[in-house]
Formats: sequence, C-alpha cells, structure tokens
Amino acid sequence: MQRETRTIIVSACTIVTAVLIFFWYIILGKSNLLHGNNLDVYYPQWAYYKLMLLSEGRVPLWSPYTYSGTPYQADVQTVLFYPLSLISLITPVLASLGWSAILHF
Repeated sequence: MQRETRTIIVSACTIVTAVLIFFWYIILGKSNLLHGNNLDVYYPQWAYYKLMLLSEGRVPLWSPYTYSGTPYQADVQTVLFYPLSLISLITPVLASLGWSAILHF
C-alpha cells in the first residue's frame, strides 16, 4: 500500500510541476491567453458587466450594451454559471483567464 501511495504522490507532483513550468509566464502575470479582438472587446466587456450586476445582487439576464440588446444568461461565452468564472471576482479580469486555464490542467 505504501508503494502505491508513493507512486500517486510522485505522479501528482510531476503533473503539478509540469503545469507550473508550462504556465510560468502566465502565473507571473507577464502574459495572458487572449489576443486580438477577444482581449480588447469581448471578454472584458462581459466580465465587467457580470461583476457589476452580481455586486448589486442581480443576475444578468439581458445585456443592453451589445447591439440593441442580447440575452446574457443564455450566451455560452459569458460563462455566467461556470464555477471557475468565480475566479474573476477576486482577481483582475485578464489574470482570471490565465488561472482558469491553469486549473483546467
């Protein structure tokens, strides 16, 4: 039983080390995963709107700021009810993207 436990611990440490080495640039805040229009337009807008309404205690069902209004809750890209999107409540918006990617590994 000890040998199996040691193997599991060594395997877990190896995986964690590999992820930290692969994402070191993002962990230190020197880069992020979004580039182009997604970085400048879409994600920060959605995240800010979500944080603004959630801080007021309201669920964002509709976004009046996109075109003439679009359903916010029904849009998959807004990740409204996704558990890892809660990271954006405690970290800056773009840093939360990096941490979310790291936690997916």
